[in-house]
Amino acid sequence: MQEQSSRIAFGLIALVALWIGVYWWWPTAQEPKGISFAAAADKDRPSGPAPKPQPDDPLPANPPAVRPAPPTPPPVIIPPQFTEHTIAQGDTYATISMKHYGTSAYATAIAKANPLMSPTSLRPGRIVRVPKDPKNIQGIPIPKAGPLPPYTPGGDLKTEYIVESGDTLSTIASRLYGDSKLAHLIFEANKASMRDEDSLKVGQKLMVPPKPRE
Repeated sequence: MQEQSSRIAFGLIALVALWIGVYWWWPTAQEPKGISFAAAADKDRPSGPAPKPQPDDPLPANPPAVRPAPPTPPPVIIPPQFTEHTIAQGDTYATISMKHYGTSAYATAIAKANPLMSPTSLRPGRIVRVPKDPKNIQGIPIPKAGPLPPYTPGGDLKTEYIVESGDTLSTIASRLYGDSKLAHLIFEANKASMRDEDSLKVGQKLMVPPKPRE
């Protein structure tokens, strides 16, 4: 009986020793390495120097050119012009017309130029407006001119223009050439019949040279 107990005890001791030996000598599984987020970020980052910060709204390399403002179109009407007349004792629109135009036929034109002053309210010392052109009280539309003759260097002056009421060399040049700055060309072509650029008369005939080439 005692011998059997000794064998059991020896067997248990041997099992314990075997278990201890297996525990210490059995190779353990390799633990997974930790993940470094910093390393992953460095891996995705491109190599080389860091790029310079760019402005939020960079200017284009070639900004679009600024277009000049379109030229001012020539006037479409001839504006009226007036002189002032101080009413004298006994003046009427008819007598004022006689003084300025040599005829009383334009008394109505003067009255229309002064709508706030009736013929019965004319008093000495008051001032009325007298149109320089009795036919132009509110403006006269400028008619469209026909095409100029073709330019021929050294050619004759073939275009004839008859001066109308309210015309100036600038308005004529603007009408015929499309450029009021060419008024001096008309003056040079008519110096024999004009004292200066302002000495135009209604009905006067002007010789207009061809428009120079640009």
